[in-house]
Amino acid sequence: MGDQEIIRDIVKKYKGKINDKYIYFHPDIPFKKFKNVQKSYAKGIGAGEALILIDNTTFGSAKDGALFTDRAIYAHNMMSPMQKFSYRDIRNAVFMPGLTSNLVINGVKFLETNFASQPAMTILTQMINEIIDAFKEPKTEEKSPAEALKELKTLYEQGLLTEFEYENKRKKYIDLL
Repeated sequence: MGDQEIIRDIVKKYKGKINDKYIYFHPDIPFKKFKNVQKSYAKGIGAGEALILIDNTTFGSAKDGALFTDRAIYAHNMMSPMQKFSYRDIRNAVFMPGLTSNLVINGVKFLETNFASQPAMTILTQMINEIIDAFKEPKTEEKSPAEALKELKTLYEQGLLTEFEYENKRKKYIDLL
């Protein structure tokens, strides 16, 4: 499964969990709001790429807020330049509730929101972290000392380790048994 499919599947899973009048999911993103997002901070993004739109404007223009696509997240806060993060570049996402709540990505204030509810933004942050986790390299399992000893013996028998190297490493693994 490709990156975009993984992201779309995760977003679909969260669509039913987030119910907020300022957060729109594909295919229910209002056309006029999306056009304003394109003009304001997500130039070149097609309507088919938009997965989630967060409108953070008083009168509903969506010129400030965030747009999630299947490749990146774009945001525009009032009086600030546009920001963009590719999902693969995100290490962590944290939601900081308050009078003005903040979505912080990689330690950077990414989206200041006054309108979307705190529970909805908390769930949205969980979604971002699930996407991040989907792209992390799986951890390799550590070998048991018994398996390591077998592998060590094979390396010694193949002549890839000296007797001295073999005995020193062997003692360390035996101590772990």
